[in-house]
Amino acid sequence: MRMAEESGQVGWWKEYGDIPHSVYIDLETDAVAIRCYQSMVIPELLQTPAYARAVIAGTIPHATAEQIDTWVHVRLRRQWRVDELDRPLRLWVVQDESALRRVVGGSEVMREQLERLLDLGGRPHITVQVIPHQLGAHPGMAGQFSIIEFADDSDRSVVYLEGLTSDLYLEKPLDVQRYAVIHESLQARALDPVASGQLITDVIKSYIGAEFGDSAHQDVPPPP
Repeated sequence: MRMAEESGQVGWWKEYGDIPHSVYIDLETDAVAIRCYQSMVIPELLQTPAYARAVIAGTIPHATAEQIDTWVHVRLRRQWRVDELDRPLRLWVVQDESALRRVVGGSEVMREQLERLLDLGGRPHITVQVIPHQLGAHPGMAGQFSIIEFADDSDRSVVYLEGLTSDLYLEKPLDVQRYAVIHESLQARALDPVASGQLITDVIKSYIGAEFGDSAHQDVPPPP
């Protein structure tokens, strides 16, 4: 909030009215790097339009069609940070395998989403690592989080914890350091980027098979 007040500028997201997590979007816009752990969904900055729509519609059941359209548009507009050439956001994602396996929006949506994840994970400023199911218990099971870092040394890093009704922002150095250690532990336990890419590819193949199976099933005439 202090950063927003000092900038004297109105964020682009304000034109959409009251949208969820607007404070986080403000911080994300000024960030130079984000390290995050996600357990159940693909990170918002890496989502496809169809996947984003399915996630929002499924997780916010009271949302109207108009609200869903607005929130999807805002989410996609935020992705300029990962596509920007002059000042790309350094993004380090540790992703639980559960998010790859959970079918959100159907097999075709998941295939498209994982193909995008695989493509973005190959860019020099984006790192994607996957924690496979067989790893068992790990520190990330306590919940998803993001560590937001800024270029100005006077701005402390912030840990962002998303909630159902409100969000939590941790700025105390001890709290930030604790989450940084957890993220480093998750990096060490996860598959390396190359092996993670292979796992993502394998899961994509399973969705292609599911799409073919659905299509073949639809073509079979009903029994007389």
